[in-house]
Amino acid sequence: MSLRDQIIQYLTEHPGSRVADIAEKMPKLNYRTIARNVLKLHADKFLTRKPGAGRPHYLYSVAEYPSVEVTEDPRKERHEKILVLEDIALDLEYRGLHRRAAAAWLRVFDLVETDRERERIAFRRLHCANRTVTPAVNYSGLAITSIRGINVD
Repeated sequence: MSLRDQIIQYLTEHPGSRVADIAEKMPKLNYRTIARNVLKLHADKFLTRKPGAGRPHYLYSVAEYPSVEVTEDPRKERHEKILVLEDIALDLEYRGLHRRAAAAWLRVFDLVETDRERERIAFRRLHCANRTVTPAVNYSGLAITSIRGINVD
């Protein structure tokens, strides 16, 4: 159980406690560590606080939220789609269909979000494009080839 979970559990059982009260129940931890985590939990709206009497200190309690319906993370669906398309591209590569695999990698490239992922996908696509058996033919049906010793311009 993390420190923040322990703090929330303590405040659930003992609402209206000071940071010093929490620190007394966790003697192995530094007071400042507990205070920093309590302030972070308050900033993240997990805790509420109200001023205490006397010296300036606060009394903390666990914030109460109305029940919220949990929905699926939209990124999960996107991630699953990326995995399926990557499997398709790898299968096409394995079967030697490099031009089709390059097209599949381009679809994956459109879905990924980070530069690191894009770089990895671009490398795989370039690898497939370089492994094609015949050069791509333009729409006129003619392929430009180079012949040793003859300059084709």
